[in-house]
Amino acid sequence: MTYQTFVASDVVLEKLLESYDFYLTKGDQLSSRNTLSLLMRVVDYLGNELNQEITNRLIDVVYRLLSADELQLALVLRLKLIQKWKYLHEQKVPPGEFLRTMPDPMARARKMTEFKSRQLAEQMSLLDMKFFQNIEVREMLLWAEEQIEEKNPSLTAFTAHFNNVSGWCRTRLIESKDPKEREKVALKLLKVMKHLRLMNNFNSYLAILSAMDSAAISRLDWSDDVIKGLDEPHALIDNASSFKAYRTALREAKPPCIPY
Repeated sequence: MTYQTFVASDVVLEKLLESYDFYLTKGDQLSSRNTLSLLMRVVDYLGNELNQEITNRLIDVVYRLLSADELQLALVLRLKLIQKWKYLHEQKVPPGEFLRTMPDPMARARKMTEFKSRQLAEQMSLLDMKFFQNIEVREMLLWAEEQIEEKNPSLTAFTAHFNNVSGWCRTRLIESKDPKEREKVALKLLKVMKHLRLMNNFNSYLAILSAMDSAAISRLDWSDDVIKGLDEPHALIDNASSFKAYRTALREAKPPCIPY
């Protein structure tokens, strides 16, 4: 990155943060994510100018991403910061003010299994509804003609949210090396799915199923309870007769309802 030859990294980061706030306020999801991607590249190139002040600003971004349900982006940025400080420490690079204890934005977080399944389903539904309500009819009509993300920002954001939820579930399932702990998480997700189905939230319901059916998860050894627990979701999303089972369930669902 050539900017380092004529401007300080903290100035670039400040401008990128301002741009990120601007696009976020306008609801321009694509531009805000592109800005965030560029910001992460700048973080990659940070050297001994990575001081306490810059670190605190970036940690604030991590908190904001968590609040916006951008779990994967928050995790990536947090890991970049940790790796950067670890590298500086190992190389004995003297930054302005060396951060000896890296603040952990997840330190206060509770394990997913500690929450009630219905509470998780309710919060997931609130997040889904937030994205779903932003979709306008014109976007649906336009998407049928040309699938261009820039012209369908709300629909694109809704799809990205589905992928984020699925990714979050996969992470929760494989982050533990203990098979018993993984089993506990899987059973918790199945319970959450039951509540989501009762709430007619097909979006998060199928996002969890997508995670369970992913290659990284499905190849693991699971108990009969987990395998049998997936029978009903699989029957719902069966592609026989152009997903007749899902279309029937969606048609019979009483509002409120969040489709997939």
